[in-house]
Amino acid sequence: MSQPDAKALTKTPDGFLYPLKEHQMAGLTWMTWRESLSPKGGILADEMGLGKTLLVIALIAAAKSERERRRIEGRDSEDKERRQIARQEGLTPSNATLIIAPAALIYHWENEVHQKCESGLLKVAVYHAKRKHISREVLARNDIVITTYTLIALECDKETKKGSLLVGIQWARIVLDEAHIIKNKKTKAAKLPKSRSRDQRLEQLDVKIEEFASCSDLGVFEEFRQYGEKKSVERLNLLMKTFVLRREKSSVSPITEAVLVELPAKHNHDHMLDFSDGERRAYDIMYDASRAVVREMITEDEVDLRFGSRRKKTVGVSSLPAKNVFIGTSGVTNPSTKFEKMAYMLVMLLRLRQACIHFHLTKNAVNAEAFQSIGTEQQLTAEQQEELANITIDSFVDSTNFDDLSFIFRRKYPSAKIDFALNLLGRILENNEKCVMVSQWTSFLKILEKHIVRRFPNAQCSTISGEVQPSERQDRVKRFNEEREGANVMLISISAGGVGLNLTGGERSRMPTFLTVSFSTKEMQ
Repeated sequence: MSQPDAKALTKTPDGFLYPLKEHQMAGLTWMTWRESLSPKGGILADEMGLGKTLLVIALIAAAKSERERRRIEGRDSEDKERRQIARQEGLTPSNATLIIAPAALIYHWENEVHQKCESGLLKVAVYHAKRKHISREVLARNDIVITTYTLIALECDKETKKGSLLVGIQWARIVLDEAHIIKNKKTKAAKLPKSRSRDQRLEQLDVKIEEFASCSDLGVFEEFRQYGEKKSVERLNLLMKTFVLRREKSSVSPITEAVLVELPAKHNHDHMLDFSDGERRAYDIMYDASRAVVREMITEDEVDLRFGSRRKKTVGVSSLPAKNVFIGTSGVTNPSTKFEKMAYMLVMLLRLRQACIHFHLTKNAVNAEAFQSIGTEQQLTAEQQEELANITIDSFVDSTNFDDLSFIFRRKYPSAKIDFALNLLGRILENNEKCVMVSQWTSFLKILEKHIVRRFPNAQCSTISGEVQPSERQDRVKRFNEEREGANVMLISISAGGVGLNLTGGERSRMPTFLTVSFSTKEMQ
C-alpha cells in the first residue's frame, strides 16, 4: 500500500482540548496508515518541539473513538476475535496502550494526557514502584499505562513466574519513548516490546535517530560505501521513508509552503577558559601520569600518534613515576583484552575531563553516569564497572605530587569554570531572569549549588538528578515554570534531565538561559 498523500490531514479527535496543527494532523494520518499495515507500527522521529507526545496521545484517542464506532455499528468481530485468542494464550486482553519511557518522563506523560484531553476521555495509570500492588485486570482496563524501561526489564526477568503483570497483558500497542535506550536487542528491556503488542509498536525517538553501530564496526560503513550500488541506496531510503516519519522545524509544509514552526533564533556561545596556575600544574601532573600508564599498554608509536603530536611535553613532570592503576583496594588485575585496555584508558580520560571542571571530582568513585558518557556501560559487567569506578586520581598519581596543590581539590575552591559560570549567572540574576545549568555529573551539581548560594543571596536552586524521584522531578519542573517567586536556578544532570523536559521558566517572551558546564574538547587536543 502506498503512503498517504502528504496533504492528507486527519482531524483532531473529539474530546481533545488542543486543536492539532497542520503538520500534526498529517502526522496522525501517517501513524494511522502505519497501523493499518503488516507489519504494523513505525518510528516517529520528528525534531524535538514538533509535538510527538501530543501526536501519540491523539492517535490513542482516535483509535479509541474508532473502536467505539465499530462496536456501535456491529463491525467489531475482529476485535472480539483478538480478545478470544489472547485468552486462549493465557493473556489478559486489553485495549490499552503501554508507554515505556525513561523514569524522568513518566509523570510528564501523565500530565500531558490530563492537560490535552477532556476529563474522562482517556483513563491513564502510571505503573511504577508505588503501584506494583495493582491487579492485572485493573491495569488492563486503562486506556494508557505508563511505565519505565527499568521496570520492564524486571518484569521480563520473571516472565515465567506468576505476578509478572506487564508481560501477562496483550497490549493494543506499545510506545517506546526515547527508543534508542534499547538499541541493544539482547537486553531484557527489549523483550516485551517484541512479544506483547497485539497490533503494533510505535517507537518515538527524540532529538536524533541514533547511529546504532559501535566505533569498532565503522568498517561496515566503508564496505557499504565501496560495494553499495546507487539503486540499493535508493531502495534503502524508500524503505526508511515507509517506516520512519521525520520532520524538522525548518521543514516546509506541502500545503502552506511555509516552515512548520517559526522560532526565534537560538544563540550558542562557547567560552574557552584557561586553568588557574595551580589547576594547570595539577592537570599536567595527571596528564603525564596517565600517559605513562598508557605507554605500558600500547606501543610507543601509538603513544606518539594519540598523545605526542598533540601536546608538548611539560618540563619537569614528564618523568614522574606512575602508580599501577590496575592494582587497588578491589584487587583489580592488569587488563588483558583489547576492550579491557580501552575501557581503562577511557576511564583515565574521564578523570582528565573531570579535572577540567573541578579537581574534587577526581578524588571520588564514579557512578553509572560515567560509563554512559564513555559508551561502555552495556559491555561491562557489574564487577568491571565497580573496579573501573574506583580508579581515582590517587590510583595512578602519587598524592605527594599534590602536596602544595591540595587547595584545588577542596569542594569550596572556585575552579576556573565555576568562577566563570558564576559571573555569567550573576548577570542573568541581575535581570530577574531564570537560568538552567547543566552538567554531566550529579556530584558536580552539588558543588556548584554550594558556590551559587554562597555568592548570590537571591538565588534559589532546584535540582533534577537521578537522586530525585520521578514524581518530584515533574513537580520541580512545574514550579520552576509557573512560580515567579520560586526557584530561579535549575540544576540538571544530563542523564536524568537530558530528555523530554519542558523548561520555559514561565517566560513567554524569553526562555531561561542555559549554561552547560562541561569539559572543553580543546583541552584534550
